[in-house]
Amino acid sequence: MEQDIDEVLRCYRVLGLSVYSPIDTIEQRRRELVQRFHPDKHPFGWELDTLSPTERTQHIEEAYRFIQEHHDAIKTYFGILEEQVLTTKAHTVGARSHLMYSVVAQYIEA
Repeated sequence: MEQDIDEVLRCYRVLGLSVYSPIDTIEQRRRELVQRFHPDKHPFGWELDTLSPTERTQHIEEAYRFIQEHHDAIKTYFGILEEQVLTTKAHTVGARSHLMYSVVAQYIEA
């Protein structure tokens, strides 16, 4: 899972969700985004968008499939990270948040 951390984070960013989102929220968000960006609704795309509606929909579907296939491993992995962060001596939410970011960043850079 460590080598896929950047892919996991990218997929969740595509869907605009947190890695702690439950699977039903992920499914609902996928449906909302596909409806919003469906090529039949916007055959010519948007003026300022760099992706065509077809490409955008493909990115959404790929992100959803990746998350769906690896959901249990993602939850286990990020649960372990969260447990490590919460059991440290960081007393404020800001400190825990920074520590969580540091732990995730360490795996991304590796």
